[in-house]
Amino acid sequence: MKTYKPILLEELRLRAGPFTVRRLRLNRHIDETSAVAPHHHAWSQLLIYLSGQGKQIGAAGDHPVRS
Repeated sequence: MKTYKPILLEELRLRAGPFTVRRLRLNRHIDETSAVAPHHHAWSQLLIYLSGQGKQIGAAGDHPVRS
């Protein structure tokens, strides 16, 4: 079961200097869950919290995040 509901998904292909934004996705986490199972991606992500708070866990350690 997914713990989020996709609200927006756009294929963009935007470039800003050396960076390319290929996809923009806005997810709303479902109220019944507050955790996402540990996972990794083969690409980079920019996460923006519009509300709430959480913790990102990575190779360099844990990083608390909030809106």
